[in-house]
Amino acid sequence: MVDLDALDRKIDLLLARDSAQQRFLSLADAARYSGISVESIRRMVASGQITPLRPVPGRVVVDREQLDAVILATA
Repeated sequence: MVDLDALDRKIDLLLARDSAQQRFLSLADAARYSGISVESIRRMVASGQITPLRPVPGRVVVDREQLDAVILATA
């Protein structure tokens, strides 16, 4: 069963964030932004929930909007 209060809190948190924030986040920044661990972000990437982008060799970023969608879908 879906906890509507928890979903409402997640939506409020996402909407309260500044819309001018960076769209693409490093894994560490994505973890800080979402409040989950870097390892959880890595698992989301490994499972295909989030598509990693590699703008330059050795750098991995994720789309903040895609991360938001995954977080909302897991509520």
